[in-house]
Amino acid sequence: MDPHNPRYGEQGAIYGQVFYSDGASENQQIKKRKPMADIKQNLSRLNPKQLIELADNQAKLMAPAAPKTPPIPNMAAEIADLVAVKTPADAANEAYEQAKAALGALKTARDQTADALRTKLGEVAVKAQSESKGEATMLQAAGYQLANATTPPTPGVVQPLNLVVTAGDMDASVDVSCDPPPHTRTFEWQVTTGDPITGPYHTAKQTSASSTTLTGLTSGSRIWVRVRAIGTKGEGPWSD
Repeated sequence: MDPHNPRYGEQGAIYGQVFYSDGASENQQIKKRKPMADIKQNLSRLNPKQLIELADNQAKLMAPAAPKTPPIPNMAAEIADLVAVKTPADAANEAYEQAKAALGALKTARDQTADALRTKLGEVAVKAQSESKGEATMLQAAGYQLANATTPPTPGVVQPLNLVVTAGDMDASVDVSCDPPPHTRTFEWQVTTGDPITGPYHTAKQTSASSTTLTGLTSGSRIWVRVRAIGTKGEGPWSD
């Protein structure tokens, strides 16, 4: 008898470091299990070409041709689905790569023809400079911008004059008009029932014409009207 093992001599077996005997209960016969391995995917970091290569590799390994045995059982249907999804992805990626290669060739051709056109335009400009003897009018008529030419500034709009306000044909309305300043695009009409100098004024209408009818006023109230012209350089001063 082994004093350290009271079941010494009984028929049994050793698995790992645990002794099992014929008389051991089911709860005593505990087997050690290996921990489950986790798959490291990192699929979000792969580009389309890398995804296709990964799918190809997995399909070859997990669904090998006979007589090889798949390393993981019961995966045939999943691998078939994987191949079905991979096939259009592979075709689309191939079409993209071909288009990208063709685009590079098109860009090279475009740049070469643009360089040739740039050179020819310079030669034509030199010839035009010589034949016109530097005459500005002739060169400008031919569509050339002159290096030493000064562009006249766009004039601003001035104060509208002769503002006239009369009672309108409709109730609570007035007819307004003024002399249109040059370089005007639109007119802004404002009214107030307060002080004619300090207002406060509010915009009643914007028009492209120098005359209009302002509506929505209060019958019997005294109002003041002012107008300003707006051009390409901004707003002009208010009228009297």
